[in-house]
Amino acid sequence: MLARSFKVKGLILKRANFGEADQIIHFLTLEYGNFAAVAKGVRRLRSKKMGTLEPGNLVHAFFIRTKGLPLVTQIGQRKSIDFSQLDLKQMKLLLQLLETFDKLFVEEELDRYSFQQILSLRQLVLNRAEPRSAIQTQLADLISHLGFQHPQQSHFSSLTAYIEALTETQLNSGRFLKVKVK
Repeated sequence: MLARSFKVKGLILKRANFGEADQIIHFLTLEYGNFAAVAKGVRRLRSKKMGTLEPGNLVHAFFIRTKGLPLVTQIGQRKSIDFSQLDLKQMKLLLQLLETFDKLFVEEELDRYSFQQILSLRQLVLNRAEPRSAIQTQLADLISHLGFQHPQQSHFSSLTAYIEALTETQLNSGRFLKVKVK
């Protein structure tokens, strides 16, 4: 029998408003993969969880299982992002990667290597010194590690087009992931 409560370390991928004061938060975790949970009351002005539940933050969270989605009971920031320090290119790149992770990973256990690569990609974006090509290379290697053909060996002209073909959905974020065709 599963425990009624559980805790995870995870990356917040996205959030959506739900009802008057709640949000549905999508997490990417080592133990459960990509999953959604309800955060009650986080849209209220006095909510202590409000700033913690931003996409891109790395958090420790406690949940209670319910008949529907799990409920977030406690949340603590492990590594938060100071969005005021990011320029628009970094912000765009981070949001594109988060959307890509949301499309690529499903609700199941992640292997440790993939989770470490995801956290490493997040850190590369936050460190302004890394060139975009390093991020593209690491993302291509992650896709290859997941069992798909390496993007450079495909017939697609960009990494974005390749990801869209894999997930059979169009990415809503901009198109920065270009692969040089040889």
